[in-house]
Amino acid sequence: MLYVFSHGGIFGTSEDWDFSQNSARLFLRDLYECVRAGKIVFSKNGVIILTGCRAAATEFPALLAALSGCVVKAARGTSYPKPAGEGSAFPLERPGDETGEWLSGDGYHIPDIEKNGYLGWMEYTRDHLHGQRIGEQLPAPVNACLLRIW
Repeated sequence: MLYVFSHGGIFGTSEDWDFSQNSARLFLRDLYECVRAGKIVFSKNGVIILTGCRAAATEFPALLAALSGCVVKAARGTSYPKPAGEGSAFPLERPGDETGEWLSGDGYHIPDIEKNGYLGWMEYTRDHLHGQRIGEQLPAPVNACLLRIW
């Protein structure tokens, strides 16, 4: 298991988007060269989880799955540990950073018409590069999809 905890970097101006995409392409090119040269070897049954917001809004997770041969799981929406405690929708539960339960939600900034395509987690494999939705859809007021990442 490889957990990549990060920000998604897919917000902001078109220049920010272009920079993010170009950085991802350069990283994948360098990674490809290291894998081809045998400097990096991935586990045959490996799983890579990308927690960055909107990581699945790009081609990066699918390309990483193809390159590594691993299963890659990534958030379509905003991504964060399931909140717990007073004031949350889960007041009696432990927080997600302890339980491994992460949500991918709409961040309250997405128009209703786009929410179905935005919410949730995706899973990519070398044989399924278009990805498939995974996780458990939670009803309002949370409006997010739950995934246990560990």
